[in-house]
Amino acid sequence: LGLSVSLVLHTVFLITLGYHLNRCPLGTVGEGLLFLAWILGTIHLLSEWLADTRRLGLFTLLPTTLCVLAAVFLLRPDYALPPQLRSSLLVFHIVASLASYACFSMASISGQVVSINHFSLGTSWVSASVSEGKVAIRKLSEPRRLVSTR
Repeated sequence: LGLSVSLVLHTVFLITLGYHLNRCPLGTVGEGLLFLAWILGTIHLLSEWLADTRRLGLFTLLPTTLCVLAAVFLLRPDYALPPQLRSSLLVFHIVASLASYACFSMASISGQVVSINHFSLGTSWVSASVSEGKVAIRKLSEPRRLVSTR
């Protein structure tokens, strides 16, 4: 519930920022970091909702928080892109790049969690984790019903 509320507030903030600036809020480094934090939160919320991966919350919270904290200090206009580089193709490129960075970050976080647990708990945890991962993948591959058919 807390992640959902914070993600909704973050979305409202990004929309308000874009409305205030009269452009897509990806023109400065700080805006890009805010968008990256939003994508990380969205990916975590979707993975939690679709595959019950709540254990990653602690590990995804740290990079998301660091992105937001760095963005607070980098939202100044002197970090903006020059006018020659402001185009819709560049905005698409930035969105695609940040989305791929967020997906890579989530994969890296997942790998680090498995490594930490493997070295601290031994191989018995790894076999349980692999079977748990298979269940999560099976849940992701099943179609999810948004509306009850009762």
